[in-house]
Amino acid sequence: MSAHIHFLHRPHDVPSHLSQGQVNKSLRNSLFDGSAYSVMLGLTQNYMTPYALTMKATAQQIGLLTSLPNFTMAAAQFAAPALSERMGGRKGFILPMVLMHALTWLPILLIPYLFHTHQVWWLIAFMTLSTAFDSAQNPAWGSMMADLVPTQMRGRFFGLRNRITAFVSMAFSYVAAGILQLLTGNTNLAFTIIFVGAMA
Repeated sequence: MSAHIHFLHRPHDVPSHLSQGQVNKSLRNSLFDGSAYSVMLGLTQNYMTPYALTMKATAQQIGLLTSLPNFTMAAAQFAAPALSERMGGRKGFILPMVLMHALTWLPILLIPYLFHTHQVWWLIAFMTLSTAFDSAQNPAWGSMMADLVPTQMRGRFFGLRNRITAFVSMAFSYVAAGILQLLTGNTNLAFTIIFVGAMA
């Protein structure tokens, strides 16, 4: 992979405060980070509605499960720049948001075991919270990547990154489907395995 991501060849391509080696290392890490995120996305994105249906969700609750996180996404991104400044910078803001987003999958997977009533409402609440953490870090991440990736190579780099992440997401979506198929008689266990994989 490294042969394909050494994009920087001229000194003036490199941001002034970083060496060429540091930039190339950061870009490689971005590919790995994007791949890891795509594992989570592939395992979960298409399976929250089936998860809710195992809890006997109504049509209204399914609608809220979709719409409330989407509303929260916009609100979180609107508030993110001010929060990032208060926390002392982009990196200091991104890392806690990523950690909290990963940790919210723990209560999501534990809902069938901890909550015997109102399970769908707990799912909606935790998914809304998870989406808020995930979305809040996006503006800061985009700003950081804009500083890191020179203008003349952004198309090439993000094209490669998007191809990799799309493949990983699709592959793990099939993995999740396979787990559900194999454990048809025990959907709680199937979703537990899927969400543990999303957290990893």
